[in-house]
Amino acid sequence: MDTINAFFESGAFFILFVIVVVILCMREIRCWYWKINEQIGLLNQQIHLLSFILEHQDEEIELLRYINHNIKYNTQPSADEEVAATQESDS
Repeated sequence: MDTINAFFESGAFFILFVIVVVILCMREIRCWYWKINEQIGLLNQQIHLLSFILEHQDEEIELLRYINHNIKYNTQPSADEEVAATQESDS
C-alpha cells in the first residue's frame, strides 16, 4: 500500500497520465490527418451497399434459375429431331 500511495503522491502518476493523454491526442490527430475515420465510414457504407446488392442478386439468380428450368423442359424440338420424326412418319 505504501508503494501505491508513494506512486500517486509523487509526480510519476501525473507524468504517466500526461503521457497517456498526449498519446491519445496524437492518435486522434493522426487519424484526422490520414482521414482514417472517414475511410472507416466509407468502408462501412460500402459493406452496407454490397450486402444490399447481394440480397437483390440472390433474387435475380433464383429468377434466372426458374427461367432456365422452364426453357430447359419446354423447348421446341431441334431440326435433327424434326427430320428424324418426319422420316419415321414417312416409313
